[in-house]
Amino acid sequence: MRRALIAAMLAAGICIPAAAAGDGDVFVHAAVSLGRNLMGGFDYLPDGDILGVYSDPLFASNARVVLIDANGDGVPAGPETKYDLGMVTWGTFLKVSPDGTTALFGESINYTMYSMDLATYAEPKVLEGIQGMYDCAFLTDKRCYVSANPPENPGEFSTTNKIARLDLDSMQRRDVASIEGTFSGPIDVDDEGNLYYVRGRANFPPRAGDFSILRFAAADLEGAYESSTPLGPDDATVIATDLDGGQDVAWHSSGTLFVADANNGRVYAVRADGAVSDFAFIPGDAAEGFWFLAFHGRDLPLAGRAALSSRLAATYQPLSGQGEPDLFILTPPFMRGDRLVLTVEAEETEDRFDAYAALAGPRGLLYYISPGGVSERRAAYARNVDGLEEPFGGTLLDMTIPANAPSGEWILHAGTVPPGAAPSVAGALAHDAVTVAVE
Repeated sequence: MRRALIAAMLAAGICIPAAAAGDGDVFVHAAVSLGRNLMGGFDYLPDGDILGVYSDPLFASNARVVLIDANGDGVPAGPETKYDLGMVTWGTFLKVSPDGTTALFGESINYTMYSMDLATYAEPKVLEGIQGMYDCAFLTDKRCYVSANPPENPGEFSTTNKIARLDLDSMQRRDVASIEGTFSGPIDVDDEGNLYYVRGRANFPPRAGDFSILRFAAADLEGAYESSTPLGPDDATVIATDLDGGQDVAWHSSGTLFVADANNGRVYAVRADGAVSDFAFIPGDAAEGFWFLAFHGRDLPLAGRAALSSRLAATYQPLSGQGEPDLFILTPPFMRGDRLVLTVEAEETEDRFDAYAALAGPRGLLYYISPGGVSERRAAYARNVDGLEEPFGGTLLDMTIPANAPSGEWILHAGTVPPGAAPSVAGALAHDAVTVAVE
């Protein structure tokens, strides 16, 4: 058996495949894991699938561009390699053009930026090398901004972040902003062409309060490009200050910015008025947290319960060397009346086991799930199963969240234990859990 068991589905048929989320202590609106290692950056394709750069955190295998299914249509059902870089490296970003025809991605060995045709996934075109490349944001289908800290002399280290505008047809690159005293930081562009930039301080490791968010106006950026006179931090509007982390930033049409904190296990929601709140939180050790962010449908309502709503995905990096990163979809809270479907996927095993599924809710509420429904009495979903000769997948629970369901966090547990043993996380042969919130 494997720890990857649970999948959850929202009311309007948005399927969210899930995998291991530790022992279930996931305090977010709702987080379900896709179990995919995309620590080199990722982005959504128009159809809801995800394209990303696999980067081995232990540098033991080659980096590659992979495609995974994120919208439940099953095509492709698992990671499908589209391009093997043929070397061990760390991807720095992957961004899909607004029209969905092109992906740009970078890597950190040769400081190379690539362009890939998404109609064919043929050998990507090498664009250019920019030392210290960190992030990229499309302005149009043929223009983008690139954030990097290139040194004055090759091989040196710089603490000046330069943001350049790159024309993908002419390959003309011109700096439009220059920020001193910082490493290179993440960027995103809104529908008006304004650029959002997370500025840090040149501290390693970063310190609490090191990060702020700046907005460069579209007209000022255009003027800087035409005049070849880069903007400085004083030319920007400060949106928020004193953030504890700033690994990535994603803009939503509501005007809210989402910022990943790679040090404290949080994704912040930063409103247009500068108010900051936790949107997602996974407790962990220092230097663990969310890295890359990407929206599917960022111009759609964020909290919509219908199929046409935004989805925000985020990668989560555990402590270096302590496990592979994971990819989560973060969703709004469930509402009473929403449909909740709990399914399970398990690999073949020779172990004999009892299977349990349970809902653990606020104030100590605990309900066991059995083929007959949900009960407060302890009940196994299946007893004394003589192993599995082949992978199994099935629906454990399909219910409408009742009107009297208490608000708060509900943990969906699924696991197996030795026959006759009491159900427990500590004694489980396999266990998986995902937390959702009912509002």
